[in-house]
Amino acid sequence: LRAQMEEWLAGNEIPGTPARTRGPQRDRLVLDASDLMLATGVRPGEVLAIRRKDCIQLADGRWRVSITGTITTDKATKKLVRKPKPKTKNSVGTIIVADFAVPTLTRLLEATGEDPEALLFTTRTGGLVDPRKLSGQLRKARGSNFAWVTPKSFRKTVGTRVKRKMGLDAASEQLRHGSTRITERFYVDDPEDVADYTDALAAGWTRDE
Repeated sequence: LRAQMEEWLAGNEIPGTPARTRGPQRDRLVLDASDLMLATGVRPGEVLAIRRKDCIQLADGRWRVSITGTITTDKATKKLVRKPKPKTKNSVGTIIVADFAVPTLTRLLEATGEDPEALLFTTRTGGLVDPRKLSGQLRKARGSNFAWVTPKSFRKTVGTRVKRKMGLDAASEQLRHGSTRITERFYVDDPEDVADYTDALAAGWTRDE
């Protein structure tokens, strides 16, 4: 999917989406946001709300991101706002960014300048990015080959990979859920292929038996 996003961003044709022939260049928002969502497991509104001061480089060179807000539409004014807290109280916390997304993060940080309040993601005019815009770009960049992919798919991918490597508790902590029940029910896919357990099945048996 990421390789296809690169093709889409370059203006090339992808399955289900024609090549760009005119108009402005395609925005790399969907590619950069997808990188950070896959590297952290955060929600779309949360990734769009990350500020320069939320990103700290650790002594070992890795990067830690604090999740302290989300981009949403104010119900009263119908305008986009940066809400100073994520979806739930459990969503608040810090996450180590996976190495593959560090080049994306550092490039975004370089573009913010020196303002600690500057958001990593803004519109061309410097405004807040609507999570619905991110979803709309994903629908275009995913083409027909990945028509099943939604922003939530990235979060489920993170949860599933962490669970398979480190267990359900670790996956729940990575996604900042209040309980493992939520993680297991909605965010972890069961593997289609069973691992090779033939050594255990063969123990104690011989061909004659």
